[in-house]
Amino acid sequence: MKNLRINVTPLLIVLLFLSCGRKTENYPILATVGSKKITVQEFSDRAAFSPERLAVRPAPDKGQLLQLLISEKLLALEAEIQDMNSQRIKELADFTEKLAITRELFVTEVRKNVRLDSADVHMALERSRQERKISFLQFSDLETANDYLRKWQNSSFKRTVKELNGDDADPARNQRVFKWGENDALLEDVIFNMKIGEISPMTPVRNGFLIVSCDDIIYTAVDKTTQQKRARKVKQVLSARQEAQLSKQFVSGFMKSQNVRFDETRVRKIVDAISRVVNEQQNGDETELKEIPVPEHALLGALESAKEFHGEPIVEFDGGQLDVDEFLNMWRAYHFNVQQHPAACRKALNDQFSLVIRDHLLAGEARRRGLDATPNVLRDVQMWRDYYLSESITQQLSKKELDELLQKLRQEQTININDDMLQQVELSEIPVIAMRPGQYTSRVTPPWPSIINHSSTTQQ
Repeated sequence: MKNLRINVTPLLIVLLFLSCGRKTENYPILATVGSKKITVQEFSDRAAFSPERLAVRPAPDKGQLLQLLISEKLLALEAEIQDMNSQRIKELADFTEKLAITRELFVTEVRKNVRLDSADVHMALERSRQERKISFLQFSDLETANDYLRKWQNSSFKRTVKELNGDDADPARNQRVFKWGENDALLEDVIFNMKIGEISPMTPVRNGFLIVSCDDIIYTAVDKTTQQKRARKVKQVLSARQEAQLSKQFVSGFMKSQNVRFDETRVRKIVDAISRVVNEQQNGDETELKEIPVPEHALLGALESAKEFHGEPIVEFDGGQLDVDEFLNMWRAYHFNVQQHPAACRKALNDQFSLVIRDHLLAGEARRRGLDATPNVLRDVQMWRDYYLSESITQQLSKKELDELLQKLRQEQTININDDMLQQVELSEIPVIAMRPGQYTSRVTPPWPSIINHSSTTQQ
């Protein structure tokens, strides 16, 4: 086993917000891993954020998900032994705290105002009984989307796909089964209002445009038990979507009150510099939507292009300002992705800059209200700190080395699981990633360590 050097460069992904209610109470202990405890609430939160629930088939069960979290705690303990006072870990904990306290602000200002309409629940229940087979094309710009919409209307889907992606293109790659509750609400309205054989108009989606045809509609049988589960899922999704709308209204009003003013000239120069570097890495057809992490040298190029503005503000607001270096370092902490298409890249960067100042000001408001000292915030910071600590090890090891280390740690540390409590835990019907596109404070949430298929995730 090689010596471990703690040097964290986490891959932060855009997933979505906590699905469970948050109360400042002591949660039951589901498991202990050495000196660390896993509460029912932490397990539910981390399971809701798990990409494996989407990417792995069959989806991991509760026992497998708990073993993932146990592995994470074991690695965090090992990382603390190696370098407990890592400056990088402290920086990441500070970043996590900013997001955690804005979540507390969300609970205070948004969640308490959620009210579901019975007509919306009824319509969602009807739609949740359907599976719709669709064909689709996705584009990064409106002109190209409209051009291919006309071609599709006057030809066939298969022929249009081949014209777009080449003669070797497989149309099946652009077909899928569409279910209610796992997609954007606007897109659902379009698809569930279509008849079989109908082609949709051009539909705006995140970072692009979509054209869809409805190929078939399949209705699923519903018994009493299934109907009860379906009703819970429907109410959960509708509540989440209403939270997203309410939070957007709250944030919009709050930001307006802060009188935020970006220096457009400086923003444009920085955005153009980053976009140029990203575009240089583009390969293939510009109509394809490809997202990549912003290269580090793109940031350096942006700083170089803005050196004439060094120390000068890029954004001002009531009671303060941020200079170019401060602001870009905040933006870098998010590890955003951007599209390689030039126009889409510039739009994404402008959106990201708005999100950065939004989170900065929301965190300031939350601190002003004293939310940074609440038990929920302290719990969140510790939970994600353990994640970052574990990642500091996983990023340096091969799969074989990681398996060996986890097996060794499981033998050294005492692991206790409350199996009866585990059986009683009810997790979200669907991952949070499928529920809250665009909700504030959801831009950055770490994923699970990608070790779901490792033999060491089975308790020794």
